[in-house]
Amino acid sequence: MFGSGDLCAKLLAAGLFDELRLCLVPMVVGRGTPLFGRDLSRQAMKLLEARPLVNGCVILRYEPQPAK
Repeated sequence: MFGSGDLCAKLLAAGLFDELRLCLVPMVVGRGTPLFGRDLSRQAMKLLEARPLVNGCVILRYEPQPAK
């Protein structure tokens, strides 16, 4: 799924993700809206892969970890 941070936050909160991929684009803007909103509780993630692209972006793959 690409896009909707609000929908992703709801799916994460419900435990419906088995993998999360983020594309990190290096940019400084100063302010902004949090990717998944402000109401999402902390979720432990295990980094599976970090793949740099030639344009300077990085693809990050994470696996949600069970709560301790």
